[in-house]
Amino acid sequence: MIHVIQLLLKFRQKAGYTSIQLVLAYFLLILLSSFMVSLVEPPGAALKSFWEAVWWSIVTSTTVGYGDVSPVSAAGKIVAVVLPMFLGIGLAAAFLTYLASLFVERKDKKMHGEIEYRGKNHILIVGYTPETRVIIEQILGDELREQRDIVLLADIERHPLPISCPARNG
Repeated sequence: MIHVIQLLLKFRQKAGYTSIQLVLAYFLLILLSSFMVSLVEPPGAALKSFWEAVWWSIVTSTTVGYGDVSPVSAAGKIVAVVLPMFLGIGLAAAFLTYLASLFVERKDKKMHGEIEYRGKNHILIVGYTPETRVIIEQILGDELREQRDIVLLADIERHPLPISCPARNG
């Protein structure tokens, strides 16, 4: 559990509060839907137990839907549709979309040379000319070279070799 908390705190520092807000909103939704369904289900129903309801809320909101337990009352089914199904799936989608946008933004910054390079023992190429691509491809094709990053330091708008090599502009 401590690793999850550390990961969330580290992620918060990099991504801001949005990721933490989405995760907390999801956990609150799970707790609320679990409490509500266990409250409205009739005595003897599988979801009368809070922990069974938590399991059901998580499984339902992640669209896994094992079907091992489900609400039997009309009120329980309404809670199911509104909370873990509609809102839970929406929150999960929002969180995953947010994560994807962070990765896309990072790649875009990398392609525009807006990320500081912190590596060591790299090959530095200063300036970009039409021959630079050939030089980088020769370095990458050399079987005897050590596996080191290639850093391209050039005043260009966009990375000239986005797919063909791991070179970076900075």
